[in-house]
Amino acid sequence: MGWIDHGKSWERQKLNERPVFFRTLLLCVAVAQSIAHLYRDYDSLRLPEHTASNNPETPAASPVEQPFAQMRRSLNSVVLQCVWYTLIPGILGFFAYFLLWRKTALSIAFPIARVFYPLPKHAKASGINDGTDFILRFVFEAFLLNLIWETSNLAFTAFVTQEPLKKGGPLTADSKDPNGSLLAGLKAKKDVPRSMAFWELAVITQRFPDRRKSILQDLDRKGGSSWSQILSLCLNEIGLITKRIQDCQQLPTSMARGDELQAQTQYQQALPTMPRIVQPLQQANIFTNAPPRGSKTATIQADLGALAKSFGQSPGANPTPPAAKKLLTYTSNRLLTDGQRTSLRPTNIQSKVNGYIMMFLRSPFGTPLRQSFARRVTAVVQGTPHSDRSNILFSTQILTTLATCSIHEDKFGQVAKDVPSIIRTMVPTIQSIQIFMQTLPPHWTDVEFDEKGGEGRKVKEVEEVVEGLRAGLEGVLTAFGEYADGLGLSAAEIRVAKELVGAGKEKNKLPEMKQV
Repeated sequence: MGWIDHGKSWERQKLNERPVFFRTLLLCVAVAQSIAHLYRDYDSLRLPEHTASNNPETPAASPVEQPFAQMRRSLNSVVLQCVWYTLIPGILGFFAYFLLWRKTALSIAFPIARVFYPLPKHAKASGINDGTDFILRFVFEAFLLNLIWETSNLAFTAFVTQEPLKKGGPLTADSKDPNGSLLAGLKAKKDVPRSMAFWELAVITQRFPDRRKSILQDLDRKGGSSWSQILSLCLNEIGLITKRIQDCQQLPTSMARGDELQAQTQYQQALPTMPRIVQPLQQANIFTNAPPRGSKTATIQADLGALAKSFGQSPGANPTPPAAKKLLTYTSNRLLTDGQRTSLRPTNIQSKVNGYIMMFLRSPFGTPLRQSFARRVTAVVQGTPHSDRSNILFSTQILTTLATCSIHEDKFGQVAKDVPSIIRTMVPTIQSIQIFMQTLPPHWTDVEFDEKGGEGRKVKEVEEVVEGLRAGLEGVLTAFGEYADGLGLSAAEIRVAKELVGAGKEKNKLPEMKQV
């Protein structure tokens, strides 16, 4: 589609409107795709968490599906999405162009076209010719464009979320120092390498017994043994949940700053003032001619100025004179009814404004402004701006599997002495999350929060983290229950831990703990 419509041989050249309209419709498709990208959170990568296996002889199988299998399974839904992302923006863009955008689009297109083509100064647009051909072209090309976007995003997600393996083994297996490379990844500052390192370690502890034994037997290393460094890093990931909850429960920053400013003001008032060594600055207008000293004009100006300052600067000064107040009261009584005067009260006006705000928040346009309970809780428990959910669950699985397997594989007995610290980290973390979920008040913009039955306080993402911690705690207690008297754990700590993992139920019954 060229930019110039030559028309008949005797007609003046016109601007072809088809490419302008076509690009406008493609812009609408791009906007729709961007909104879908943000709303559906295409940037998120959900890493598959492994289920901790208490039996080292039965390693967990890979939960990750192959990339091409994922793409084949999602092909039908991708094609359907591309159809909707083509038709809906096309229909909306058609009305938006002819009702709102056409004049502006042509005013932009004319100067650009004149740079490359000899258009007359007062040339007109040709209009949309051959509408059937135009619609078919748009539908075909917009569908292919959406298909490229969707399939590229699907392929990227499918390949990036594959397990960190190379030729069937861990990525660090080819390194000169496999455990050192793994520890370096766990300590990385960037989120992606660190998450992949935690994932690789979780895979190693689940499916590579030889590599797992080498970690438990690696003692001579700078900064401590491999186990001690892994323990510290994993407990730190779990303990950060409690820290974030404590930070959220503290006073708001604005209140803290207000108290700080108030204390600073009181401190400054308590300081002794220095003696004045110069006269204060003049408050009068310095650009007017000053009247002669001692004259009647100067005296009247001084008296009026002092009187005005006394009215405006005195405590409790009211800028409205009594006569004006009486006039306002008389006018309102004569012109307004009792109901109208009642509706104009500040409290009634504020209640109406609040009602309009609530109506807006309940509408689809108010959805981006809501601070839902689930979003706030998830941000605190899993971290922000990027979620640490996978790192938390991987850390729990790593500690559970290494501690469980250490009974048969730890020749030096270094893991057993750290089991109490694992239990004493998981128990308060689970308790903090549960208390936080029950006590956090909903935000005033959360118009869809339902307190009845406790359904509004159930957040799937947070419950998955709690279940992962509870499963890890259960695995550690199951493995070391009979050795509780020698680990330094009190009977109260064991009882609380058993209550958290549901030890009273027959299906989750744990071995009896020896009393200290």
